[in-house]
Amino acid sequence: MSLHGTPSRIQSDHGEQLVTASKQVKDWNFEHIQEWCLRDKKIKWHVVPTGGQHMNGQAERFIGEVKKILNQTLANKKCSFNELATILYESAVVVNSRPIGIKGRSNNLEARSPITPLHLMLGRATIEAPQVIVEKISNLN
Repeated sequence: MSLHGTPSRIQSDHGEQLVTASKQVKDWNFEHIQEWCLRDKKIKWHVVPTGGQHMNGQAERFIGEVKKILNQTLANKKCSFNELATILYESAVVVNSRPIGIKGRSNNLEARSPITPLHLMLGRATIEAPQVIVEKISNLN
């Protein structure tokens, strides 16, 4: 939420993390958490039924992709918090670089290009910012 703002909807399953949390946190009340999200944050939290993981397929697919990237990148290596944050951000770029549509209707394949989630988030296909030419000024009077 600190990077992209508050979502209007969260969808999850009854994952191991939620079940474990309910056992470890003394006053766990998931319904209360859902009510708080809706009342205070205007977030609707939708939980797919137990055994309905297929209803959460896209999220599960992306989680699998990020896990694969993390396993390949980390491979029993230790890293600092900042290094891990960078790896997670780069994993997000990989997942958000997937094509979700095609820009252009021309029969000329060279005139057509994929649209990715990065286009929607950044207005461009890469995280690299355009080059900016800065003039050096020796005197700031």
